[in-house]
Parts: sequence; structure tokens; C-alpha cells
Amino acid sequence: MTDNNRKKNIDAQIFLAIMRAKIQIKKALNGKNLIFPESINLPRTKEIHGVPIFKQQCVRELIYLIANDKFWDKYSSAFFYKTQSNLIDLEKYRFNETPNIEYCSQSTPEKSILLRVLYAICGINPYKNNNILSFETKINFELSKVLTAFKRVEDFVAYDVAANGNNYNDFDEVLNRSKVLLEKSKNVLFGLFTLWGGGTPNDESIYTRTHQAAKDALQEVSPEDLEIKDFLKGVASLSAEMYNQTFYVDRGVLLEIWGGTVKSFNREQKEKIKAGESRIEIYESDEGKGWSLKRKLIEINDAKKFLEDKGIDWTLLNKKRLDDFSYKYIAFLEKRIVEEFGSLTMKKALNILGKNDISDDAMYYVVV
Repeated sequence: MTDNNRKKNIDAQIFLAIMRAKIQIKKALNGKNLIFPESINLPRTKEIHGVPIFKQQCVRELIYLIANDKFWDKYSSAFFYKTQSNLIDLEKYRFNETPNIEYCSQSTPEKSILLRVLYAICGINPYKNNNILSFETKINFELSKVLTAFKRVEDFVAYDVAANGNNYNDFDEVLNRSKVLLEKSKNVLFGLFTLWGGGTPNDESIYTRTHQAAKDALQEVSPEDLEIKDFLKGVASLSAEMYNQTFYVDRGVLLEIWGGTVKSFNREQKEKIKAGESRIEIYESDEGKGWSLKRKLIEINDAKKFLEDKGIDWTLLNKKRLDDFSYKYIAFLEKRIVEEFGSLTMKKALNILGKNDISDDAMYYVVV
């Protein structure tokens, strides 16, 4: 599949997955209290569970969170004390450098950020700039913005118990689980950026040479030169950590990307040994700054093969584009469904998708 086809395909797949999730959640709620979709047994669907690029549990949970209209209604109502911002259309959707998220109807900034996180985990740079360092900085910044917003809403709901009462008990549970999901997403992205930027371990790397030079210098320093010794120890520790992050993936982070457990991973490795197959080599490191326990590390190439064997596409599609990915095209298609049909079904969603151009060029000038 070409890059362009893959791009068009995932836009449509994400739209249909979110529409299916909305229909499922509405049916499951049926007048009941708010739910976190993964906490109940929603049936598997071809639009969500049948799409290879949505194989990761983290991706599916993000789809359900973005689609949970009841959650976003409660989330917005917690901001009733704030003045709603009159953001121009593009400001609601694209990246901005302000640390706070402006309150506006339908929580479009939050949904746009979560959608960019979803695209990123699926291996697509969601920003118009194709610089990978800028990509990593922006996605982590935006994830932190949503986490901060969620925490502020949680604090407000907890503070104003008298006003909110039991109306927010179910919302608080969903909010907590959503924060866990965002933290998990940060770990997954950390691992993916390691895979996208790493290489094969190399004894001649600058980190190896720096680490060894610092250790050699330590042997020559007088015991009384405490400041110099501390500095050299810091250099040795930091260079070792940079080496690990360049050539290895933490096993726990790899398991976050996969969605499996340590137990299942170890069982699989034991079965490989019994079958006479090569297993993944695990390395231990305790030299990283801030790490109190020995870390279990896996070479990047082994990690990539492991994910490929699981049917998980870890590769990155990184191209310049006209604008940032956002919730705009989904909001546009939802509006067209309401205008033409009045209610949502998958047949209607497919009908509207087939009749509208959702390319970058078309969406750039659309006002929702």
C-alpha cells in the first residue's frame, strides 16, 4: 500500500471506528449511568477489532474515549464556571503552544489532541511539520495538556461535592481510567519513538566512548576532588542512559506497545526454547539516572521483530502535510449525517463518507 493510500485509508477507518463506538456506547447506556466502554462487554466489531492498525488495546480504548459523548457532556459541564472561548475554527483543532486548553463547545481541542495521539500510536505523524524531534516534543506536550485538564476537572468535581453530588460519581470513575489510559499512551509513544530513532548496538557510538572516557577519568581523579568525581559519575550515568535509549527498549515499554503481560511474554519465550527456537535476549542495566531497580532491556531490532510477529506495524509514516490532523473532518461528517438523516447508523455514516471529500485540501477551508 502506498503512503497516500495508507493515509486515506486510516482517515476513513478512524471515522468509521468512532461512529461504530458511538453507536455501541449509546446502545449499552440505554439511559443508564456513564460507563467506561472497556469496563463492560461490548461486542467485537469489524470497524474496530477487525482493523489491523487498531490491534493495540491502547488504540481501541482511545477510540472509545473519543466517541463517548456522555463523558464529554459531563466533562464540559464541569467547566460551567468558565467563559466559553470564541475560538476561530482552526484554533479549535490545530496545535498551539499555550499550556492550557481553552474551554469551547464539544471539547473539540481535547478530542483533536486525543485523535493526534491515536494517529501517532498508529505510526503516523499527525503534525504538518515532518521533523521527528518536533513531532515528539509536540505530542508529549499535548498529552500533558489533556492530563492537566482532566486533573483540574477532577479537583473541581471533588471540591464542589455539594453541587455535584452523586451526579459525578460515575464520571469520576471514567475520568480516573482515562488518566490511566493517557499515561499508558505516553509510555507507548516513548517506546515507539525509541524504535523510530534507534539502531543496532554499537561499541563505537559516542555514548559508549563518552561513558568509557568518564569511567577512565574517574580512576585518575584524587579522592578529595569530590565535585569533579560527582561530575564524571553524572557523565558516565547519563551517557549509559542515552546509549540504552538509543539501542534498547525497556521490556515494560515493549509490553505496553504490544498490550501483553510479563507472564505471557515469559511463557512465550519458554515455549521458544522448548521448540529449539531462538528467544529474545534480555539485558539488565542499573546505570540509568533516576532508576532504582535493574531495568530489563531488549535490543531494538529484536523488539521490532517481536512486534512484527504479533502483527503490529511499528513503522512511522512521516510526511509534510497542509495542516495538523484533528477532529475537524469527523465533526464535519457528523454534521452532514445530522443534516441529511437526523440520526446515526453505520449505513448512514458510510453514505456520507462516500459522498464527501475529506482530503487535507478540502478540510483546510471547511468551517464546522
